[in-house]
Amino acid sequence: MVGGLFGMIDRRLRKMQTLLEKIFYSFLKAKSGKESEKISLSTPTDIKSVANFLSVGEVEITIDEPFPLLIFETQILGLWAVCLSNQLQWLEVGQLPSVLLKTQRSLPPIPKFSLKELAPFSGGLMNSPYLLVEINRLATDYEIEKKPQVIQLSLLPLSLKDKEFLESTLGLGKTLIRIKGYGDCLIKNSQYKNIWWIEHFNSAGKSLLQAIEIDEVPAIVKAAREDLDGSILRIQKLQQELSI
Repeated sequence: MVGGLFGMIDRRLRKMQTLLEKIFYSFLKAKSGKESEKISLSTPTDIKSVANFLSVGEVEITIDEPFPLLIFETQILGLWAVCLSNQLQWLEVGQLPSVLLKTQRSLPPIPKFSLKELAPFSGGLMNSPYLLVEINRLATDYEIEKKPQVIQLSLLPLSLKDKEFLESTLGLGKTLIRIKGYGDCLIKNSQYKNIWWIEHFNSAGKSLLQAIEIDEVPAIVKAAREDLDGSILRIQKLQQELSI
């Protein structure tokens, strides 16, 4: 019985060593600039058992279309776990998970707005029609190589009707991103490509800042290139610990 137990532990150890090796080489590819790479698992693994080994990091993503997905960045930055029905489906290495990019790129571009077209809806509004025209221009001219454009809604003179008009016109997509830290950051995509709602909260849950960001995915979500270097060192350390 004891021999069987040690045999089971040894098999699990070898599987973990193999997994770490795959993760390590995926990080080397990601560092060289290649797109994120999926690491398939032989069988779906319960989310809790993976979290015990890798630990859940600060970024959590839910995508409700075409089926509900939960994606979390592990504490090894740039290593993402993609889960369906509370079961891990695959791991992925890169600055962003590919399913997030695929979902965002499938959204329609924002339609053309002009002040003349918005005039019939502008009764009781202050600045939202002008703001929509500017958002339209920024999103239409967006290029991934350029810096993201951020519009600080909290710093603008917007009435309650202005905010409601913006929300109803830009709408909400199916992606929700939560970044946990001293205070949470909540990020929602609009119904249009490259337009995101962002809200920052303090540790007590009070809203501090609301903004709209024009970007493929907000920069705060991405694992930085230097983070990938640090993660490679962490993987090497884990490999050494498991080989002892």
